[in-house]
Amino acid sequence: MSPCEKTVPSFRTAWCNAERIARRCASDKWLHLCERIQHSADCWKVRGMYCGIKMAVCSGWSR
Repeated sequence: MSPCEKTVPSFRTAWCNAERIARRCASDKWLHLCERIQHSADCWKVRGMYCGIKMAVCSGWSR
């Protein structure tokens, strides 16, 4: 077995784990943002709703 054949499965496993973690982080970030927007809506805080929606739609998401 060549070194490449040995490293491919471990590389694939690491890649899958990295993708899974990235998806979970993105999902957590969206859930947190949705909770903030909903909390602002429940408290009638229009500015908080606006900022949350702006963050979701505009370039502010990368912060």
